[in-house]
Amino acid sequence: MIEPAMHVKRIANMAKSTWFPVVLIGFWAALLVAFFVLRPSARSLLFWVLIIPAFVSGVWYLWYSHLQSRSTQRDFSAWQERLDALVDIKDIEDDGHLFEWFDRFEWERIFSEIERMPKGLRSLRKAISAVDPEFVDKLT
Repeated sequence: MIEPAMHVKRIANMAKSTWFPVVLIGFWAALLVAFFVLRPSARSLLFWVLIIPAFVSGVWYLWYSHLQSRSTQRDFSAWQERLDALVDIKDIEDDGHLFEWFDRFEWERIFSEIERMPKGLRSLRKAISAVDPEFVDKLT
């Protein structure tokens, strides 16, 4: 027998994959199309067979979207705190999308470059140019 905690972990791991929201929206859309094409009577079994899974998958997608949003907000807050603590010279203007320019692994490399610099001279531009010189060239 599967413990409830294991079931929740399995759903959470499945939801982390990139295909999950696409499949969920596709399933929801297919049910709605079938509902509008077949036009079942409100008293028929087909009506409930189509409407209940469509409703559940729609709510499940909203829940998934909410969790993704919260996760992104937590990641951004942690990134912002780390950036503020490490960088002495912010010589790249942040238009609100600096966090999105690089993935997690690239930011780790950038933070490693910043940590190698002497305190007081830690430049974000120099660290980014060490990881991705083309990016800095695009800014100038």
